[in-house]
Amino acid sequence: MKKISTVLFSLITTMTLAAQEKMSSDTNAVKSIDGIVKEVLRLVSGAKGQTRNWEALRNLFLPTATFTVLNNNDSIQQPVEAINLDDFIKLMHDEYYEQGYLEYETGKTIDEYNGIANVLQSFYAKDSENKQERGIIVIN
Repeated sequence: MKKISTVLFSLITTMTLAAQEKMSSDTNAVKSIDGIVKEVLRLVSGAKGQTRNWEALRNLFLPTATFTVLNNNDSIQQPVEAINLDDFIKLMHDEYYEQGYLEYETGKTIDEYNGIANVLQSFYAKDSENKQERGIIVIN
């Protein structure tokens, strides 16, 4: 079981505005890069028993998305691990996250050029036992 106090996520992926076209046209959340970043937090967060929309998360990224997991627990053999989007979604199916896991944005910097963006977002997360942790998401 993964504990929020032992895992920080750094998301490194390629994302363009073209990835938005996969979303339904009535989805206002993905009409801007800021909206896409907020949508990522909304989709990975969930109360206990809440079903998450993993297809919507997939639609925010290109198929080549890469997620880097940074573990701050000394007992873990691999402190840094790069995984693909499918493996990231499998990670979020862990019982720990299914018990309730909420992420909130605390700050963000967006650099954009011609529809390609680099986003550095800080967040804090709270689990079902009200344990809190801070982390960073980097989206390229």
